[in-house]
Amino acid sequence: MEYMDEQILALMNSLKQEKLSVSVKDWSTISLQTLIHLNGETVSLTERILLNERISMTMPKTFKKMEEEDALLKYPSCHRPGLIFTNNTGTTNLTFNHTSSELSESEMEPFKNEMVNILKNTEKLMEWYGDGIINIKNQLAGYCEFITPTLSTPLYNLACFVTLEERALIITFSCMEEEVKLWRPIAKGMMGSLEIQANREGELI
Repeated sequence: MEYMDEQILALMNSLKQEKLSVSVKDWSTISLQTLIHLNGETVSLTERILLNERISMTMPKTFKKMEEEDALLKYPSCHRPGLIFTNNTGTTNLTFNHTSSELSESEMEPFKNEMVNILKNTEKLMEWYGDGIINIKNQLAGYCEFITPTLSTPLYNLACFVTLEERALIITFSCMEEEVKLWRPIAKGMMGSLEIQANREGELI
């Protein structure tokens, strides 16, 4: 009976999310301040041009590309993201993975739903914040956000799915759960700043 109750609850949650996803929110309207305050420090934001000048995104200027040896330890899987940014302590990360999976905007909702199913079936999730379809600079994107356990501290994850050159680009932000109230609105603003084939005026990475 307990198992059945869990299945019914999961189905109700799934139906609830499907209804929510009908309303497409525009994350590109989320404003990011030029300066943000993080743990008592003032940090400036900068626009960076990434992935061979195919996209741009605004992020804290203190974010640096993760060293390869650190990436091997933190992401030991063969599915390691191609580009990883991290803060000075390595506790807050922003990853970019341009996959081989074909994806068009018309396929965004089923792709997002499949990613959600994969996460719920393969990851040890502590809490599911939600998922849906959003608008970023007049482009449809999927997202999901959730908490996962680690050996040290639970992590907040915000994953965003967009199409780049007809393939899925997965961008994931993560931070410690204890900092989620601080980072969550900033992370959504960062995702909302994403621009495909942007102008070339930012900092080239």
